[in-house]
Amino acid sequence: MLCGELRPLFHAPRRDHYVESEVCVGWAATVDGINDYEKSGSLEELLRCIGMIAYLDPVKLARYLHCYNKTILYQKAGYILEHYKDALKLPDSFFKGCRSEMPKSKRYLYRGLQREPHILSKGWALYVPVDLSVLTRKGAFISE
Repeated sequence: MLCGELRPLFHAPRRDHYVESEVCVGWAATVDGINDYEKSGSLEELLRCIGMIAYLDPVKLARYLHCYNKTILYQKAGYILEHYKDALKLPDSFFKGCRSEMPKSKRYLYRGLQREPHILSKGWALYVPVDLSVLTRKGAFISE
């Protein structure tokens, strides 16, 4: 898939207009989890769940990301999912699309991170915990 084919998908209808016939789909649950993992569990649980997914449809994932209309979600989703890109079979064009939609400002992966040891993921302009890789035992997620 070429980036040009994926780019228009980042301009789909907003979330309140999104209709999907499937009751629970991996790409929607993944985006919902990344957006609000603090309410539904922990970052560790989110990473473990993502590590169990075999494939995410990049087109549907991009559409659903756009429905949220939250630029920081592109940063968070891009950063997290990039570490699973091979396992999830996500093309580089998906991440290029996320980068094109993210804000220029640097953000934190989660609230309160300012008080913890953290590093800047330059490619995502996102501050992340230094020890994020210890959150998963299998080492599927590797911090920069």
